[in-house]
Amino acid sequence: MKISLGIDDFKELVDKKYDFVDKTLFIREMLDDPSKTMLITRPRRFGKTLNLSMLYYFLTQDNAAGNRALFRGLKIGSAPLSDGQDCMEHQGQYLVVMMTLKGIREGTFDDFCGALGMLMSHIYRQHDYLSITDKLDDEEKQFFNRIKTQKASHIDLKRSLFCLTMFLYKHHQQKVILLLDEYDTPFHEAYTSKKGAYHEDVVDFMKVFLGETLKGNPYLEKAVITGILRVSLMNLFSGANSVPVHSMLTQRYATHFGFTEEEVTEYIGRYDKPLDRDAIKAWYNGYQIAGITLYNPWSILRCLSENGVVRAYWCQTGETSTLGVALKSSHFQVKDDLLKLLKGIPVSTHIDERAVFTDLTRNSYALWGLMLFSGYLKVIQAELKHNDMLYTIAIPNREVASGIQYMMRNWFDDIEPTVYQNLIRCIAQSRLDEFAGMLQRYLDESASYHDLGQKTVEKVYHMLLFGMFFVLQDHYFVDSNKEAGLGRPDITLIPKPSNPNRVGIIFEFKATREVSQLETEVEGALKQIDQNRYKAALEKHAVTKALHVGMAFCGREMRMRTEEQDYVSAPRPVVSTLFQPMQYKRAAETREAEPVLKTARLEK
Repeated sequence: MKISLGIDDFKELVDKKYDFVDKTLFIREMLDDPSKTMLITRPRRFGKTLNLSMLYYFLTQDNAAGNRALFRGLKIGSAPLSDGQDCMEHQGQYLVVMMTLKGIREGTFDDFCGALGMLMSHIYRQHDYLSITDKLDDEEKQFFNRIKTQKASHIDLKRSLFCLTMFLYKHHQQKVILLLDEYDTPFHEAYTSKKGAYHEDVVDFMKVFLGETLKGNPYLEKAVITGILRVSLMNLFSGANSVPVHSMLTQRYATHFGFTEEEVTEYIGRYDKPLDRDAIKAWYNGYQIAGITLYNPWSILRCLSENGVVRAYWCQTGETSTLGVALKSSHFQVKDDLLKLLKGIPVSTHIDERAVFTDLTRNSYALWGLMLFSGYLKVIQAELKHNDMLYTIAIPNREVASGIQYMMRNWFDDIEPTVYQNLIRCIAQSRLDEFAGMLQRYLDESASYHDLGQKTVEKVYHMLLFGMFFVLQDHYFVDSNKEAGLGRPDITLIPKPSNPNRVGIIFEFKATREVSQLETEVEGALKQIDQNRYKAALEKHAVTKALHVGMAFCGREMRMRTEEQDYVSAPRPVVSTLFQPMQYKRAAETREAEPVLKTARLEK
């Protein structure tokens, strides 16, 4: 079996005899689509570029006879259109321009214009005959040469794509099919630029560059655009509702991007080595469009190329900066819902498909839309309520869950990396005195939690700590609000069998509006752990030694008491330790400094 990795050119795929999934019926669907312009959005590595490449080789007049052989024996060869016409009658009949904006990843608006100028120069050079044709007047030829030689102004560059369609039509007397891949990459880069966001500048530019080309263009036969997000077409064209958008929420084109269950079964059936199909399913499928279950193609190919080893391949393939920035800046309720999703609990919400990037940090519906269309969520149910769609969302599979967990680590990137690693290491090694000190310092100094006030609810602290602890999953089962004993402990860290540290940890959190009540709340948290028999969660896994941790918060102030437990030899706590603010700083600043702690050895 010859597996293709990273090959997005359809001709190369066929010529080099790679094994691939036949998606040529996408061509029939496109030809049958009456829309003049269409946008198809799918997550990264879902076959968008390869499908556009396939369209190009099928439709273009260039080397039409040679390209015809590429489709011999494939599904499109015997597929009629809805009117009964043979699809192959359209092969090699069109004037096609294919371009991608995936390389436009610049830090400033001037650099964006420079990169786009280079791209348009390259495309114009492919049609250099237009500089000498008698079908264009002198002014048009001068414009053509300015773009070709990269001497164009920003105004010229804005109109360069529209003018190319006009020049081609004048010369060939035939309308143009435009295939535009990754149209939204410049928007992502502009939004997340470390040199300062220039998103509005790109929107204003694209209103002309794309708007004039795709809307009301008399020289355009058809345009097929692909990307990850809708990026609010209303910001680019007037009357944007007339541009159909085929997303993860719409049925048309559903089976043409991603692998269906049947396609995966057939494809891996060609593989001549044993595979754990249940593991492959758990890790890579779960995407759903109109009731159709889909697998991530890149993950399947990578898994097979690695002899069936399942791991998070897709999450390593591209930028998540837009989503990462938006998640980190989101309201705590969004983070709380995200943690529910990671625990396998579906969440009901509305989804805003028309939002712009600037909405992401203040509009949770826009953020859920970003996550859905980027491939980090799936819709498991949709219903119309009060004239609006309500969606039940979930995380598609284990691979995506691991990618979200990775992004969650960046919530704490305002902590020095070594400090964050030490925080986690202290938990993993049950050194809670040092953990308390570093956590208090983080609450004092972190810009992310600058708005913690005395009215801050317990959920915010719960979300903060659960997000931190999630990275411990290689060593612990990290449970949050999971039923145990007579209730639900806030967080339980249960050592996995491979973990040499066999001490489990049970956390219970409290929040109060009065600093004077912190120690009382801490005692109440520990009493709750004991009275509700939360230790049952650890005993179920044969864990006999534990730390019970009560934590109380008031704004940035924190108190924490730990009780060392030996469930076998001591029915009561062995050691109880209270950590107070001044001790935190000494414990955090140096390992050698021994904080003066209120420690009492309790009678058995």
